[in-house]
Amino acid sequence: MSDLPRLAEGTTAEGFAGVPKLLDVCIENGLVQATLPKAGDDECWWSPWDEYYTNSSEPPFLRLLQCGSLDRDVVSFLQSHGAIVDGRQGAKGRIAFPIALFHFEKWQFSFVARLLSDQRPENLRHVFIEQLGDAGAALQKSKGPKERGPWERAVRRVWYAVNRQDPPLRGSSGGRADWIPALNALGSNLTSMKTADIQSVARRYITDIVLEKIKNLRLTFEISPSGPRLYAHSDDLLESLYWMLADYFAGQKRLSTCAACGRVFVGGGRYCPTKVKCKELGRRRVDWQRNKDKYNETRRQTRRLKRRKKSK
Repeated sequence: MSDLPRLAEGTTAEGFAGVPKLLDVCIENGLVQATLPKAGDDECWWSPWDEYYTNSSEPPFLRLLQCGSLDRDVVSFLQSHGAIVDGRQGAKGRIAFPIALFHFEKWQFSFVARLLSDQRPENLRHVFIEQLGDAGAALQKSKGPKERGPWERAVRRVWYAVNRQDPPLRGSSGGRADWIPALNALGSNLTSMKTADIQSVARRYITDIVLEKIKNLRLTFEISPSGPRLYAHSDDLLESLYWMLADYFAGQKRLSTCAACGRVFVGGGRYCPTKVKCKELGRRRVDWQRNKDKYNETRRQTRRLKRRKKSK
C-alpha cells in the first residue's frame, strides 16, 4: 500500500495546499532573486488547484502562456503565481534561480500547448519549425553548459521523436556540440514529412514531455456531502500546470491564439473575444473578406474619376 499516490499531509480536495508567491522579486546578472512568504501569510499563497476545479472557463495554465518575455512580465508572474523552477535557498528566506531556466520552461510549455491547440498537419509542421528556430537561437546565445543544457535536451527530444534515435553530433572549435547540422536536418525532415508522419511525431513529443512532467502527481478520492470526487494534486507549480493542460485537452476543449495581439484565450476563433481592439479588427477583416469585390470595384471607380478630372 505504500506505493499508492497520496496527497500532502493535511491536504484535502476541498482545500489544496497553495503555491508560495514570490516577494521582493528582482532580476540581476541573469538571476532571479526573491523572498519566500511565511507559512501563515495567506495573501501570499496561490491555489491553482482550487481555481482549476472551481473556474474551468479560465484555467490557471493560461497565466503562464500569457506571460511575456520582458523582465517586468516575469516579475509580475512570479509575484502573482509563484516559481515554475526550483530555486537555490539562501539566508532569510531568499531564493535565487537563473532567469534563462524560467524562459526555457515557459518555451517548452508553450510548445506543447501550441501542438495540442491545433492538430492540423500544416500547423504542427509550422509550430515545430518555429519552435526549433527559437531553440537554435537560444543555443547560440547560451553562455555555459548549465544554460545550454536544457536547450540541447529539448532539441535531442525532437530529434528522437522524428528519427527514433539520438542525433549524430560533431564538436565545434569551442569544445561544445555543433547543433546547427542537426537543426537544419530536422527542419528539412519536418518540411517534407507526410501528413500521418508529422501527426505521429507530434503525438510522441507531446506524450513524452507531459508524462515526464507529471510523474510525481498525486491522486486522491473522497466522498463529501456533495458526492464522490476524484482529484489530482501536486505541490509543484509547473507539474500542476502540465496536468491541467493535459486534462483540459483530454476533455476536448480548445485554446486559440489571437491573430492581432498574440494572446492565448479559451475557445475557438481568430481574435480575443474580450479585447475591444481585437474584436473590432476581427470584425473589419471579416467584413473585408465578405465584401472585398465590392470595395475593390468602388476603389477602381474612384481612381477612374480622379484620372478623368485630371485629364480635363
